Amino acid sequence: MKITTKLSLALNALLASGVLWLAGAGARPELRGDFTHFLTNRVLRVKSQPKPPLATELGPELVEPNEPFHWAQLESADYRVYLANLRGIGCPETTVRDILIADVNDLFNARVKALVDAVSGQFWHYLTHEADFENLIEEKGKQLRELGHERDELFATLFGNENPRAEENQRATAADNREHWERIGDFLPAEKRAQLATAKEELERAWRDFLRTPGQNGTQQQAKRKELEAAHEQALREWLSPDELAELRLRQSPVASLRDRLVGMNLSEDEVRAAANIQLATDQARAGLSQQAADFKSRTAQLQQQAEAQTRELLGPEAFAAWQRATDNRYEAIYRVTQRLELPDATAAQAYDIRRQAEEAANRLRGDKSLAAEDQQARLQAIGAETQRSLATALGTKAFAAYEKIDGGWMQQMMAAKQ
Repeated sequence: MKITTKLSLALNALLASGVLWLAGAGARPELRGDFTHFLTNRVLRVKSQPKPPLATELGPELVEPNEPFHWAQLESADYRVYLANLRGIGCPETTVRDILIADVNDLFNARVKALVDAVSGQFWHYLTHEADFENLIEEKGKQLRELGHERDELFATLFGNENPRAEENQRATAADNREHWERIGDFLPAEKRAQLATAKEELERAWRDFLRTPGQNGTQQQAKRKELEAAHEQALREWLSPDELAELRLRQSPVASLRDRLVGMNLSEDEVRAAANIQLATDQARAGLSQQAADFKSRTAQLQQQAEAQTRELLGPEAFAAWQRATDNRYEAIYRVTQRLELPDATAAQAYDIRRQAEEAANRLRGDKSLAAEDQQARLQAIGAETQRSLATALGTKAFAAYEKIDGGWMQQMMAAKQ
């Protein structure tokens, strides 16, 4: 993606980001100072109206519910008075909240639009000044987050600690989750697809209810989650056929989400499914091993070696190397950096190989019992220095700096002597 495209998308995304935080819910931050100007400078909707009551006169100035009234009598420049007036005429609480949510969102939408309008005429400047462009995105992102915090503070002041959007956001999240599971189960008949989504909802609802129980520890939580998942699995067996259950397990496996990272491989659907099945079977076999067994490590290593041999035979050496990268967590940060900076896929593969080979060399060195501690440390430092030089050369200065910031801790750990 060229910088022109990135700039256009980024500037347009500023407004979209504002819409997202208006629709989203998050943990409410600590109150950060005075924002009375939001409470007491509400934009009035009705031009002709009586003088609004003062913020300190919330009680006596309420509109009597049985009096004929105009909307102007409810309007106030102070959100707290407006809220009290709406409640005073017997407006249902859900309607009160809907009115106030829309009003507050209008206020903050206008401020978000002002942020975007402030830079809308500077396209060519930011096109030719990349540093200014990066600073712009960082600055505007910070301002959007601050607006989100201020909006949450305003809601907290009006409605207490409860976010009035919480229930709505929970419903939206539940709808998204249901859509996700129906999409995963799109191979099933419609009735079973809906049944799967419902079963997943019940599993997560039971888990949330359990987490509300006070006095739990990590061991109890782990045991409860295992119990709930076992019950869920048993329920699935009752109405899914063995083939359907196997397909569902495959689609839920970690490797099933890697298709977009297997760049340049041109694998068929059958090959991806077969490779995913190999790793899924290996993971299940590993989970069945007793961690207390004396040969646990050797049997785990044996299972992984068998899986690698089967996958190599299935895909061929070149595609297997790409598969290994995509299924290795160490590759993820490298891949993200190279994608962001539009570097070739071969660059990501080269950087990954540098890291993998360096860590293997360091591990061999640590296993050499014939070396004195000082000699071992000196050689580890040399490996680390050479690794940094090689990565900087492969990635380039900018990409290496970004990668080091995101996931550079392993280099320091690699150079440290084993304690």
